[in-house]
Amino acid sequence: MKNIYSALTLLILATLLNGQPTIIFEDDFNTASFGTEWSLNIGTNGLIEINNGVGINGSFGVMIGKSVDENIFTTNALDLHLDLSGQTDVKLSFFIADNVDETQIDDGLLLSDNGGITFYPVLNFFPDEWSNPATDFQPFYGQFPPIDIFKLATDAGLTMTSNFVIRFQQTGLRDFYGFGGQDGFFIDNVVVYNENIVYGTLPFQDNFNNNSYKPSWSWTFADETVSINTPNSPTSNMNYVGVGSINLPNSTPVLFMGRRSDGYQTTNAFDLHLDLSSETDVEMTFWIADNVDETQDDDGLYFSNDGGITFHPVLNFFPSEWCNPATDFQPFFGHHPPIDVDEFASQVGLELTSRFVIRFQQVGDKDFYGFNGQDGFFIDDVNVYDPNLVYANLPFEETFETGDFQPYWAWNFADQTVQINTDNEITSPMSFVDVVDNFGHNNSTYSAWIGKRCDGVFITNALDLHLNLLNQSNVELTFWLADNFDETQIDDGIYLSVDAGANFEPIFDFDFSNTPDLIYEFYQLDIASLANIAGLSLSEQTVIRFQQTGRSDFNGFNGADGIFLDNINVTGMTTSVKELDGYRKVQIFPNPTSKHLKIVSNNKEFTLNQVWITDINGKVVLNIMTNSCSNCLIDVNHIPVGLYVISMVLENEEIIHRKIIKK
Repeated sequence: MKNIYSALTLLILATLLNGQPTIIFEDDFNTASFGTEWSLNIGTNGLIEINNGVGINGSFGVMIGKSVDENIFTTNALDLHLDLSGQTDVKLSFFIADNVDETQIDDGLLLSDNGGITFYPVLNFFPDEWSNPATDFQPFYGQFPPIDIFKLATDAGLTMTSNFVIRFQQTGLRDFYGFGGQDGFFIDNVVVYNENIVYGTLPFQDNFNNNSYKPSWSWTFADETVSINTPNSPTSNMNYVGVGSINLPNSTPVLFMGRRSDGYQTTNAFDLHLDLSSETDVEMTFWIADNVDETQDDDGLYFSNDGGITFHPVLNFFPSEWCNPATDFQPFFGHHPPIDVDEFASQVGLELTSRFVIRFQQVGDKDFYGFNGQDGFFIDDVNVYDPNLVYANLPFEETFETGDFQPYWAWNFADQTVQINTDNEITSPMSFVDVVDNFGHNNSTYSAWIGKRCDGVFITNALDLHLNLLNQSNVELTFWLADNFDETQIDDGIYLSVDAGANFEPIFDFDFSNTPDLIYEFYQLDIASLANIAGLSLSEQTVIRFQQTGRSDFNGFNGADGIFLDNINVTGMTTSVKELDGYRKVQIFPNPTSKHLKIVSNNKEFTLNQVWITDINGKVVLNIMTNSCSNCLIDVNHIPVGLYVISMVLENEEIIHRKIIKK
């Protein structure tokens, strides 16, 4: 275990200084002496010295404490003097361990801008909440996220000067050796630098395969986005954010977010900085796995459009509802549908700016290794991009034989089209929507799979087809669907939107209780009629949503769920402007009716070439030819009670669709 933590410790130092940092000062104390930048302020019977074997991996490190036990508190200060004049981006990184030290009010970091004449406390240390060494002089080192010296100084009313001092301060009663108790800190690898954050542009992609993260990322204190804080410090040196490989064959590096050891609850924040000022349609995908992590209120995604000054929560994570690893360090990765960044931002009143920040946040009180429980996230393959969505024209055909979704498809969050939600998460990273081979219709290779990655709680999937149906009539949708032992849920079905997905109406219910398992069946829907029943007018931004709800995966060991879609076709007929005039020409009454419908025209005489009536599933229940009439009467007495669409072909091939109710 010590070797694992040592590797992670060095890895975090490397990833902290990834990208394009400018080093202002660094000291690993391996010269065994303090440089001229340091000054020591040693209290009575105090001790500040460099020793071999107390640093990271047994190297040289600094000891700050007392030389003897006594019932008098001693305060020691190690001061770092720097010329920071004109600097605006100053970060401090260091490793620190406590020697079973008890928290004192004076423990922490202090800053001075006048050479040390006056100091201001800016960060308290809480060593009671840190992990103690297993044995004497085996320090358990930790590391805070990079400390923003410029911000802390500004908040304290200080300026960056040529006589700036950073003070490391420790107070205690006991020496390092433990006969009457122990106190003291160990410090190593102090680095002061300019982080040089780069606001990335689209498309942005980071798979962490270089064992580091790109300079658009920063590990940050999470204090401002924490709503519940039970310990003293929501951000601690026991926090852990770094890049490394999971101990699996052929595993590539991933991002770790969690803790170095079991202890108090702490919060990690990992921020992605992006320039979105010229973007209007932005999506983000990422793979995520939890390490048996328990759901906390503050787990999730947060957005800022002012460089991280203020944040807004936009998406909660519920890792208790995700799939857990079978064994330690065998994470079960999944991913949400693409996160609609511009839409989520709009919902919390944010615009896309040149200083946009996306925060990944994780809360926990356990480390990754599971001896007393486990916590943590693994994150990989983060992509932010413009989806370049296309509204396809008719006729439309999709066989999925390209092996991927084309730009007129979108896997989306289903939250707005769900009626019943039994769990916290309607749409989850355990959702699964993809084009997969080996089960296409009629022996074809590919089909769309919609379901779950693993057994668990109910989730709902939405796969959206974007079509330009402006001035289209007689629009018909056909597709083949196979049911993977899926149980019928109230939210299973097809939904329609005519405003680019802002609002949806249900138009067709799936009933999987009456369909054979794993056998493709043909579906044929009159979209034009169903749209009229729903009170919708087809537009150039029409969306047809295929929706599925389930709680089991495709494999069936504990039950199975999911559907397969293939060979989707949409056809229609281009409508003339005259057709629209028909709505103003013709009136239908009474509506609702129980026996007859009268069709009356503003003209004295008009021709009805054909009349047909369809039910909500698009099935024709009445089809008649008529003669010229000025007051036509249609007998609907034999039609069952319900909602219908009556369609009429007038002179000059004009077509009218109207919704009617048979009572």
